[in-house]
Amino acid sequence: SVVFIHGFSATRFECSPVIDMVAEKLQANLYFARLRGHGQDGRALGESSFDEFMEDTIEAIEIGKTIGDEVIVIGSSTGCSLIHVALGQGVRIKSAVYISPNFGPKPLIGHALRLPGAKFLVPLVFGKKHSFITKSAEHARCWTTSYPTMALFTIKETVLAAHQVDHRAIKIPIMMWFSDEDKIVNAKWTRRIASMMGDNVTLHNPSLTEQDDSSCHGIIGDILSPSQTSGAVDKLLNWLAQI
Repeated sequence: SVVFIHGFSATRFECSPVIDMVAEKLQANLYFARLRGHGQDGRALGESSFDEFMEDTIEAIEIGKTIGDEVIVIGSSTGCSLIHVALGQGVRIKSAVYISPNFGPKPLIGHALRLPGAKFLVPLVFGKKHSFITKSAEHARCWTTSYPTMALFTIKETVLAAHQVDHRAIKIPIMMWFSDEDKIVNAKWTRRIASMMGDNVTLHNPSLTEQDDSSCHGIIGDILSPSQTSGAVDKLLNWLAQI
């Protein structure tokens, strides 16, 4: 089976139709997780917690085991951080794909979250609501585009938990699919964590075009990076066939 864990504020459509097409080609059952508070409004997202996200991730993997003999887990952004924590806890799967994994923030606000007194200072400096501009109607429909700034601390907690994992103890094949030009997460952290692991990790930097996400973060999926779809499906299938 194939299990997909979406990123923070996103939904199952984040990387579609790539995930769907990979599962179809593999003739595998497909399960899309929905992390708590997602697909609703900003308030619901703001009320969700790291522990709830972990419960949802573990549950999704268990569902994957119920509907398939072997489980391939694909994550996007903070979804990758959650998968990494689950693997660090000893969850057993066949392989994983990390798309633009979130092992550390790129924007200034992400670094501010770790300052002393951040829970008081961050809303004061950056405002009580965090919002982003969408690139299309589909982008607006499939993401929660405005939510309490305090929700960012849940991302921080997730990333810190991923850093505390014994990276070298994770032995399953993992493909890390990312851009070094990512403006949302810091790709240097992806490379750093990959270097702490073994030869079970494959790194892939896709060649992005003007059609694709200008932030170089949403690099798989028709909504943000339509030129990547066909090549991504082929590349993922080739890698999965070799492991």
